[in-house]
Amino acid sequence: MKKFAVFWRGSFDWYEVTEKEGFRKDEDIYAISWEPPKSDSRTRYIGIAIQQYIGTRLKDPNHDADNWLYKQHREKNIRYYLGKITTEKGRRKTEQNIKNIEAATIYYHYKFKDVCGANVLNSANYRGIDLEVRHLGNIPPMIENFRKEGEEWKKID
Repeated sequence: MKKFAVFWRGSFDWYEVTEKEGFRKDEDIYAISWEPPKSDSRTRYIGIAIQQYIGTRLKDPNHDADNWLYKQHREKNIRYYLGKITTEKGRRKTEQNIKNIEAATIYYHYKFKDVCGANVLNSANYRGIDLEVRHLGNIPPMIENFRKEGEEWKKID
C-alpha cells in the first residue's frame, strides 16, 4: 500500500493565490471551498497543477472552476487551500501518484461525504491502487484521512 500525506495551508482568496501564495515549487494540489459565515463550509473542488505553479494554473483561461462554482452556487466566499504532497521515505512523488491522490480524494469525498462534486469526472483518472492519504495542516472543510484497500474505502484517524 502506498502512503501519502498532504500538508495544506490556507485559506486564501484568488488574488492571494494568483499574485503571491501560489508559486511554491513543492505544492501541486489545491482545494477550492465555499466558506460562508455559517457552519456548512465545504470543499467543492480538488485540483492539481503538474509542471506548473498553482497560481499559474488558476490564471489559465481554460481553468474555469471558480467561475463555474459561482455560476452554479452563487458562491462569493470562495477560498483556496494549497497542498504539498509527501510520500513514504524512499518513494518518489511521480506524476501518476499525484493524479491518483487527486482522483482518489475526489472519489472518496464525493461518494461518501457528498463534497468535491465540481470535478467528479476527474476521479476517472484513479488507477485503483491501494493507498492511504492523510491530510495535515490547515485542512480544507470536510476533507478526511482515508484508505483504499482492495474494494474497501474507509475513513482513518
